[in-house]
Amino acid sequence: MNRSEWIANRAYRLWEKAGRPSGRDWDFWLAAENEQDHCQRARSDYREKEKRSEEEGQQPGRPQYGLRE
Repeated sequence: MNRSEWIANRAYRLWEKAGRPSGRDWDFWLAAENEQDHCQRARSDYREKEKRSEEEGQQPGRPQYGLRE
């Protein structure tokens, strides 16, 4: 599914959830677009953290605790 298909589907679901109000299609489109952009940024941020963790030899998304020997 490409970006515009995802946004169209999400906008439709938001519109239905709001009770199918007339004349607000653009509002729901923009809300879905903003949500998609937020998800993209979050994925990008996670990938960047994952990459840095791999470079440092850590497991991504897991805290590393210093163990004493």
